[in-house]
Amino acid sequence: MIKIFVVILFILNNAVSQTIMKSQIDEILKKQNIPKNLLDQARQSGNINQLDDSGLQLLENGLNNENKTLDDKKIVEQINEELQEDISNNDESDFSNAEEPAEEVQDPADSTNNLKFEEYFGYNVFRGNPELFQKSTLGPVDPNYLIGPGDEVIIMLWGETEFHKGYTVTKDGYLFINNLGQVFVNGLTLEKLEKKLFILLKKVYASLDPKNQVATTFFDVSLGSLVLKPLRIFVLGDVDQPGAYAVKNETTLFSALYYFNGPSIDGSLRDIKLIREEKEVSSIDFYDYLLLGKKTNDIRLQRDDVIFIPPRGKTVKLAGEINKPFYFELKKDEGLAEIIKMTGGIKSTTYTKRAQIDRILNPELRTTLGIDRLISDVDLTSIINSKENFELLDGDLIEFFKISDQRSNYVLLNGPVLRPGKYQYEKGFRLKDLITKADGVTGEAYTERVDIVRYNSDNTQSHIDVNLRLALQNDPENNIELQSLDEVTVHNFSTSLYKKGVELSGHVKFPGIYPYQKDMQVYDLIFNRGGFENDEFLKNTYLERAELIRNSVNKMSSKKINFRLDSVLVKKGIADMELEMGDKIIIYSREDVTGIPPGVVEIEGRVKYPGVFDLHADMTIRDLVIMAGGYEDSIWVESMVLERADLVRTNFKKLNKEIIYIDLNKELDTNFSSTKLIEGDLLRVYDKLFFPIIQNVRIAGEVVAPGTFEYKSSMSVKDLILEAGGVNENIHSFRADISRINKHNKDANKFADVITIYLDYSLNTFTTGNSKNNIVLEPNDFVVIRKSPNFVFQESVNITGAVLYPGDYVVTSTNEKVSEIISRAGGLSDDAYPDASSVIRNGDKINISFSRLLKNPKTKYNFRVMPGDSINIGIKPSLVEIRGEVNAPGFYQFVKGNRANDYISGAGGINKNGTRRGSFVTFPNGKSIGLNPFSNPKIKDGSVIEIIPEEEMEPFSLTEYVTNLTSIWADLSQAYLVILVAGRQ
Repeated sequence: MIKIFVVILFILNNAVSQTIMKSQIDEILKKQNIPKNLLDQARQSGNINQLDDSGLQLLENGLNNENKTLDDKKIVEQINEELQEDISNNDESDFSNAEEPAEEVQDPADSTNNLKFEEYFGYNVFRGNPELFQKSTLGPVDPNYLIGPGDEVIIMLWGETEFHKGYTVTKDGYLFINNLGQVFVNGLTLEKLEKKLFILLKKVYASLDPKNQVATTFFDVSLGSLVLKPLRIFVLGDVDQPGAYAVKNETTLFSALYYFNGPSIDGSLRDIKLIREEKEVSSIDFYDYLLLGKKTNDIRLQRDDVIFIPPRGKTVKLAGEINKPFYFELKKDEGLAEIIKMTGGIKSTTYTKRAQIDRILNPELRTTLGIDRLISDVDLTSIINSKENFELLDGDLIEFFKISDQRSNYVLLNGPVLRPGKYQYEKGFRLKDLITKADGVTGEAYTERVDIVRYNSDNTQSHIDVNLRLALQNDPENNIELQSLDEVTVHNFSTSLYKKGVELSGHVKFPGIYPYQKDMQVYDLIFNRGGFENDEFLKNTYLERAELIRNSVNKMSSKKINFRLDSVLVKKGIADMELEMGDKIIIYSREDVTGIPPGVVEIEGRVKYPGVFDLHADMTIRDLVIMAGGYEDSIWVESMVLERADLVRTNFKKLNKEIIYIDLNKELDTNFSSTKLIEGDLLRVYDKLFFPIIQNVRIAGEVVAPGTFEYKSSMSVKDLILEAGGVNENIHSFRADISRINKHNKDANKFADVITIYLDYSLNTFTTGNSKNNIVLEPNDFVVIRKSPNFVFQESVNITGAVLYPGDYVVTSTNEKVSEIISRAGGLSDDAYPDASSVIRNGDKINISFSRLLKNPKTKYNFRVMPGDSINIGIKPSLVEIRGEVNAPGFYQFVKGNRANDYISGAGGINKNGTRRGSFVTFPNGKSIGLNPFSNPKIKDGSVIEIIPEEEMEPFSLTEYVTNLTSIWADLSQAYLVILVAGRQ
């Protein structure tokens, strides 16, 4: 079994080195009946670098090469032979066991390594997918791709000459092209390659050159699929898996780190080296990316580049109250100040007067001092503010401490005050000042005493008590001065004076003795502890009578106060009577009084609490409605039909029922004798929604919330507009059309009458009672609001620069010209320069000849302005700028009458890289003119002369120039002869 595992590892290692595809590996294992889970185990345990999918695919494409295929076949045959030999030496039981996947057991070292990665700053970044840091593989080839050996270059001509062929760059960097010979292309980009081949090919194919009138042959260069081959790079040093890696062609030094999961814990993040042809060409500090987001010195990889990870340098550990408590690697000249910057600075809660360094001593000091470690305290404030750095050594542990949570500049106030809590202590702060800051005491406060606990300097406590009432009257003996950390306690009145409560007993949910509270009323005790919100419990309660027993002052006698419980429960009778200490309330049940349970009556319909109620003596309809709730709620009553209710009464003797019509208005009137109920009565109260009456009006058009609204009595057009949220924004004048149904209309062809009114949208319109323009609506009216077409807000243009009165000017008409705006702005100032003026419209700059339109306002160049235009009248700069390929580019003084050559000469002439052909002059009005060896235009103030590089121009061909000149001369001569002959005839 072990042999099979080793053979699988051999297959995988050969797959990497010999580019055998995954499909080939799977096919080999399938033929040999080797379970696939063994392959997965081999991948995990073996030191095998995983190829990415695109790299495998391209390598597979490369197998089309005949010699490569033969080599791969030999390798596959060799592996098959070794597998066959291994299988013959193993019994079948090995494979039967292997077919069942073993349960995965996590290596404890993995979790330890993960934890270790988390402790070291920056190393866990490389745990991600390297594809996330690559450019898209789709789309065109990178324009910066450098052509090299093995790349396929495709040249295509079409038109008069047709040609299409692919060439492969030799190992020396050459292309061999028919009719051209060898062309060196190594290290060129696609753009430079195209330029170079075009210059060479037009010598062979004259129809390529666009200067020869119209080109009849066209040219294109592209790169074939071989440019997508992966790069092979080497990774050495402190990494988990050193060796060769296949990476994508666009991979840079930065993104390559993700292919091999970056440096190991022992490797450096501060000095990752790139070695090319045995020379170090770049080095990156990965902290620049982690801390600043910069990829400094990041360059593109080439074939056979070596990435070397040196050992991790000086490392220190941060702990405690700091933003990033990790291990950090430091460079030689970095100390404590730099590492604090790396963490983003200290926290606001960090104690800056002290940090502690736990340092491992070097062997010499260990021998001398007899200790291995040393603790040092440092002042962070002085280190941060000092220009000198504090040196750190490898292995240092720096611990940052948290500031104290203790506060000392306050006093604490407890008890019945409006705002208890902590208050800032100030020198001279007295007891009255503290109570005043707390907005005073509550009604429960006991003002004859206040206690103060004071903390002494020796951490002991002192107790002080004074009279709060006198302190609040500013009595000097009681209004004492407080000290920091004093705890002031105001006592509660009831807890200070009384030791006995009030009692509730009898037919209640929660009988017992309760603490007395000042201003406590009969209703409070019964409501909070009686449980009468429970309807079932209330049914068996005797509401006609309850008792309050009150002791005399000397407690030698007591008196009984009888009251109706139902009155108290509705906050009437003695409900508001204040209780006294020792009071006792007794509530009776119906069984206690009558000995038998009472009968019941029922109410249903539009009441808050419909259901069955106990019937008590002389109970009336009014009593039942009040008990069912809602009668005292005015909004609820509005929805009740008071004009009629039905009393369904059962005649037990005749065994039938009758309906008695009831007027609730009379029944609920206290001046009217309400109908008495008998056992079994059912009262049915109706809801007004039972008799639907819906009347609406509609509104549409220029309102915020068009729609259908409920019609109200005497509702007007203005009322409806306001209910619809008012008219839309920027509407100040409108028309309202009211369509109304004519109930008496006898004309079958007429559907509605229309009333039209005109209104302004203002406060005055909606607050005056002008009946002419405030039509009273009727149900089903339809109102449409229309915007007045003649109301337009003023809009403006802006003029700046050399005018007498710059600023914003309102456009007075649709045909207002720019010359009129300039005139309204006071005209041009003395230093105005119309040629350097411009107009910006919708963010675009428009070049216009201001000189023409100012001289002649009737000219066609005098354009109409539009709202939002920005007009700028320029000022003479008295300067001329010369750019590009001259020896001294820059600004030069404008001299009237000077021409282009004068300024070029003043700039030291055209340098060796520049050419006059194709260069140009841009005048201040935006127009430009080209330069050539025979032109020398006059330069205006504010112009720019641009001298372009010679490489941007096609090289001058004397032969072509003479040929073209001869052709033109021949054409002119022929035309002259034709005219001469025609004249003689």
